[in-house]
Amino acid sequence: MDDVDINTVSVLYRYCLDINGDIDINPIRRPHMTARLVTQEIVFAAANKLLAEGKRPSQRAVLNEIGFGSMTTVSPLLREWRNNALDIAATSQPLPAGLLRELDLLRRNTDKAIREECAADLEDVRDSEQLLIQENEQLIAQVAAIQAELQAAREDATTAQAQLTQIHTDHAALKLELNSERATVAELRIELAKASLRIDETMPRLMQELVECREQLNLARKAQTDAELKAAVSRERVSGLEQRLVDLQVS
Repeated sequence: MDDVDINTVSVLYRYCLDINGDIDINPIRRPHMTARLVTQEIVFAAANKLLAEGKRPSQRAVLNEIGFGSMTTVSPLLREWRNNALDIAATSQPLPAGLLRELDLLRRNTDKAIREECAADLEDVRDSEQLLIQENEQLIAQVAAIQAELQAAREDATTAQAQLTQIHTDHAALKLELNSERATVAELRIELAKASLRIDETMPRLMQELVECREQLNLARKAQTDAELKAAVSRERVSGLEQRLVDLQVS
């Protein structure tokens, strides 16, 4: 019996476990799955089920069977299951040498597969860690850029606030100046109204004085004309008297 088919090993191995009554090969109980807690009972039941179906109870196969958990939680429990199975096989009725070799080969292949899966998972974790480190560096750079933009925005806001304050101050000063100009214009309008009122009041008197001045001017012109006429008459008389004097002197 050196050459033993793997299915025969699975049946004999299952029989060996059953007759000792140490491991339950019943289907996995659903209440444990709902709790989503990886326990020894769940891992052992999944491994026994896979073995009964002629499948290799590898770490990933057990995870796929139970539908939850991780390599970290399943690995020690699956190793305990294999150790228990080997102990049970060693204390039960003797098995053929070929079957024992197949069981040992199954154990070594399982250990190798688990190590490979763990190494692959470790590599994935390292790759994920590297990606996380790169993403963290990118996030740090983005945060630094955002902080720089925020600082620039704060400085711009401070400058804008100072400009706004200056605009408010200038607006207040212009408003005061405008109010002062309006008060001055109001005073000038009052003075203009007063001046217009005074002109309206003095206009008749000025017109009367103008009329009187014109009359006096006419009188003055008439007096000047009369005076010039009298002067002309006086000059003719003087001229006649001077002529008579000359005539008297000649005769």
